[in-house]
Amino acid sequence: MFLKAYQFINTCRTRAQVRKFHLPSCLFNRRSNLSTDTRSSPVVMASNEYEDPSSSTGNPVLILHGILGSKNNWNSLSKALNKDTKRKVIALDARNHGDSPHTEEFSYDLIAKDVIYLMDQRNFNKACLIGHSMGGRAMMRVALSYPDRVEKLIVVDISPIQLSATLVIERYLDLFEKIIIDDNLPLSQGRRLADQMMSENVPELDIRQFLLSNLTKVNGKFRWKANLSSLKKSFDNIVKFPLSNEVYSNPVLFIGGTKSDYLKVEDQTKILTYFPRAKLNLRFYF
Repeated sequence: MFLKAYQFINTCRTRAQVRKFHLPSCLFNRRSNLSTDTRSSPVVMASNEYEDPSSSTGNPVLILHGILGSKNNWNSLSKALNKDTKRKVIALDARNHGDSPHTEEFSYDLIAKDVIYLMDQRNFNKACLIGHSMGGRAMMRVALSYPDRVEKLIVVDISPIQLSATLVIERYLDLFEKIIIDDNLPLSQGRRLADQMMSENVPELDIRQFLLSNLTKVNGKFRWKANLSSLKKSFDNIVKFPLSNEVYSNPVLFIGGTKSDYLKVEDQTKILTYFPRAKLNLRFYF
């Protein structure tokens, strides 16, 4: 699936001579303040950056995770994309996720403003955008609202079609709020205890491990990296994608599995209304 993404981004590369040896990508980590903010103005997004300064070329690639995820979900793929495309790759934390600031307000429009704010601060005129699930919708919003700032767009396992409000993520948010851990325990033991508490409601180990990546300790107290209250309050803003008469006319690649509940072949007609140069690539995986 991600071979398609490499090829899609690579169509913008110049015909430069390929170096015989490639230096490892350098990882730069930018953390933001985790305090809760009532503003609806842009926030500084935490990021992991991958770049080989000796061979970096082209517009950067900005990547945004799904709900309850973080920039760290994309570490391996970010390194691979940097190596393959020779572009700077920046994996971001959305507001109310990971190491980015907590705010009371949460919407795709606000995340889009955060992305543009980062681009302005870094003097990026344009970028290639990649987003998964919630992050895919946020990056679609960037492309529709600021089309001149987006070179290309890759959307993973999501479409702009409205989803049911009965998404399983609500159950996870409720579960997080019920887990209380003694602050005297070390983080490793606290995570094991939280895993035991989750196991009855979330039997899949890989999903529990993903969810537990949100558990951390700040100033000696256990807390969730995700801002649970804001996400619950803003859940309608996550389920519904704001559509209008805007059109993004540059290339867009939608990729997913054939069994996906969030990206379906029948979505294509409506997708083309807003993204007329979109291509859907759905693959079957065992």
